[in-house]
Amino acid sequence: MLSPTMTTIINRLKRNIWVVGLATTSSLLVIISNFSGVGWSWDSTDYVAVGLNFAEGRGLLDVIGKPMTVRPPGLSALIAVGVWLGIGPGLFLQLLNAACAAVVVICTYLLLQRAVTNRRIMIVATAFVALSPALLWQYSMAWSEPPFLALLLIVMIVSMQRMTLIKIVLLTLLMSSLFFIRYVGPVFSVSIMIGSIM
Repeated sequence: MLSPTMTTIINRLKRNIWVVGLATTSSLLVIISNFSGVGWSWDSTDYVAVGLNFAEGRGLLDVIGKPMTVRPPGLSALIAVGVWLGIGPGLFLQLLNAACAAVVVICTYLLLQRAVTNRRIMIVATAFVALSPALLWQYSMAWSEPPFLALLLIVMIVSMQRMTLIKIVLLTLLMSSLFFIRYVGPVFSVSIMIGSIM
């Protein structure tokens, strides 16, 4: 049984199927642009090494075998889950980035719907996000930015809902997750929580 909030979101998306189309387009662009694999940087090697080491039971060890303390373990934990499911890190990151692209587009639409009444402006603004070269570049790398952006937008959507016990629990879990994906997460959590209470 879906919550009333989820039912409302699904009904909105059914009435605005173009959002699903833009989200799918954005995801497909991520997959196509990363067909030969996601880009790597020094951060990427640490995230993947920690994920592989964690999946193989060696703990949160970085690329040189030392405990990772510089970067948060969230993305590495997600990579470990992918490895446990039998998906290699490269493919898992590609699928994760594609899913994050879709979430960002859908959440953008939901946020715009609260602020903009002109349907054409909502469509154009959502399309800008779906086709943004800057975001597509972020999705092309093995970085923590894509899941952080998606999670941050989900937190924003949840924070705007009516205050209930479920909302409090969800926000607590989501905001904790922000910290584990990127250490800067609490900075956003505090401002979103203040806005949620007001």
